[in-house]
This record gives sequence, structure tokens and C-alpha cells, in this order.
Amino acid sequence: WLRDGLTQTLLLIAVRGDDANLACPGGSQSYANGVITGLPGLARDQRLMASLHSQLPLLMEAAPDPLLLALEQLLEGDGKRIIDIFTESGWFGPSSYHTGVLWALESQAWDPRYFDRAVSALVKLAKIDPGGKLANRPLGSLRTIFLPWLPSTNAPLSMRLGTLDSVIRREPEIGWRLLASLLPSFHDSSMNTYKPHWRDAGASEKEILTRRVVFNTYQAVIDRALRHAGDDPDRWEKVITSMHAFDREDLARVREGLQNFAERVQAAPSRFRVWSVLREEVNRHKRFESADWALRKEDLEQFETLLKHLEPSDVVDQYVWLFDEYHPYDAEPYERSKIDAA
Repeated sequence: WLRDGLTQTLLLIAVRGDDANLACPGGSQSYANGVITGLPGLARDQRLMASLHSQLPLLMEAAPDPLLLALEQLLEGDGKRIIDIFTESGWFGPSSYHTGVLWALESQAWDPRYFDRAVSALVKLAKIDPGGKLANRPLGSLRTIFLPWLPSTNAPLSMRLGTLDSVIRREPEIGWRLLASLLPSFHDSSMNTYKPHWRDAGASEKEILTRRVVFNTYQAVIDRALRHAGDDPDRWEKVITSMHAFDREDLARVREGLQNFAERVQAAPSRFRVWSVLREEVNRHKRFESADWALRKEDLEQFETLLKHLEPSDVVDQYVWLFDEYHPYDAEPYERSKIDAA
């Protein structure tokens, strides 16, 4: 209670101190920054950060600059100085000190002034995250912040995309995982992240989230996903299984990308992986062609042409799915012809 009360008081001093004519040397914000900067070992010992986990979101709102700087210093190098905050414990369920750090960074991601720094810190946390039972992970916070249809930030689309490009450039693996989580889907759910209590954080000038903004965001995500899928069959699997929610223009770009993949990549395992995923997806749509989510007949026909291009030359690879699937005779004509030929 004492810590919570002191934290709230410091936050009110930082936000409203000048309006209340408090006699703070250098101003109220400077006073709050000085209090946080004066905490011994803040930028060197993760135990202090862990001990303040319940108060971190409000302390971050009170004095974002010194706390962000301390976190950035703890995250330097391989992150060993801060990785222990991910340790989980608890008698009745897992708990971890890293949740307070995530909430603090989520609160600052709402503010365009601190958006890039908060995202950068979350990316570094995602890189060293060892995983665990708790669902609250750094990558989950990043997804919610960038979510096209409900972004948890007041930063405009141009700023979000600029930061996303920076993440992909600096940390390609984390960047791809974030992109993959943002691809469109017909069914999704989310909730807002931790919000600032007393600061405006850019809310009064927030960009209106229109359908056009959402559409443009998805277009940008798909564009980056296609450019960064490269020759990686795992990445193409994610694109293929998400393409049912793409518009026709993006479907054409997927076909073009797969065509280029087929021409560039000659390694049998990679081609077989992409062929298998595409075969399953095409026939799933043909099997449920009357469903609203199913791709159009003309689009499926073009993907079937791609299937023939990607089809493995090894006869075992061509027919192995007959032994892997429980109901191969539910297959559509392309597969039935294979069954008859076998």
C-alpha cells in the first residue's frame, strides 16, 4: 500500500505538479525523473526492476525517460542481466516478474513519442524470452500493439509501419514472427494493452481507425510477408494457410511469389513441403466451395496449375499423402486422379 501510494503521488507530481504550483527545482517532471534516476542499481541489477514489477506501469508513466534508459541498459548485449525476470514461480499458478515490465512498456507504446523505444525494448525481450506457462509474452504484446484492426497505440499508421520495418531489419526472425501473427484472419480476438492513467499519450490527436486505414495496414503486412518469405518453406506455409483472407490482388501476388519460389528452389524437401501445404489448402477450399470463406473457382484453378509445377518428381512423395490422410477419398478431382493412377 505504501509503495502504491508513493507511486501514485510521484505520478501526480509529474503530471500535475506544475499546474498545482509545486515548488520542484527544475519543474515537476524533472523532480520525478530525479527520483527514479536516484534508485540505486536500477540500470545494473534486474532484482530492483523485478521488486518494483507491480508499480512499474505507473512509474513508467511518471518518469518514462529514466526507466526506459535503465531497461535499455539492462537489455544490452545478450540480455543475461535481465533474463531472470522470466523465471516463473507460484503455488496456485505460475507468476513472473516480467509481466510488470511488459505492462510498463505497453503503456509507453501508446505514446507516439516513446513508441519506437518501447517497441525496441519489447523486441529485445522477445529475443531472449525462454518461454513458459504464462500466456503473457513479449511477442504477444507486440502483436497487440501492431494489430491492424485494433492497434494498442496512438501512433499513426506511417509511424507503425516505419517501426515495423526497423524491427524486421534489426531482428529478422522476431520481425517475421510478428508479421506472421498480423496476417489477416476471418476470426480474431484481442483486448487493449495497459493504458496510461493520467497522460494524454497522443490520444487527442489519434488517427481515426477507418476501414481504409485497416485495409491499408493489412496490405502493408501482406506486402512485407511476401517480400520476406524468401525461399523458406515454413514462411510460405504461413502465407498459404492465411491466404483465404487475402483479396484477389494479393492472391495474384501469392501465386507470383510461389511461381518464383518454384523456379528458384530446386531442393526436393523444400519444394515438397510447399507443394503439400498448397495441395491441402486448395483441396480444402474445393471441398467446401459453397462456404463464404472459400476461394473462387478461377483462383483455385490457377493454384492447381502451380501445384503441377511444384509437384515432386519422386513417385513416393507424390502418393505418400494417401497413407497419411484418414479419408483420402474425400479428395477433389485433382487428388482422385492420383488415386486412380495409383
